[in-house]
Amino acid sequence: MVSAGHVEDHYERLWLTDRAARIGAVPGERWHRTGDVGRVDSDGRLWVEGRLPHVVVTAEGVVTPVGPEQRIEARV
Repeated sequence: MVSAGHVEDHYERLWLTDRAARIGAVPGERWHRTGDVGRVDSDGRLWVEGRLPHVVVTAEGVVTPVGPEQRIEARV
């Protein structure tokens, strides 16, 4: 989830998306579920690695699109 003064500025036309994204938000605050997945590294940097619908859960753990896409691009 993200929060900033400009969050949700253009979601008024996507009512269902906006409503689902704001579930659980604190009244008066502008929080939004982006649908992005990522990680924070040991230096505190945020790495966005894809979208939630594109994540695959395997027996070994979660696979985001970034790793496989980078390996495919390296072969092209």
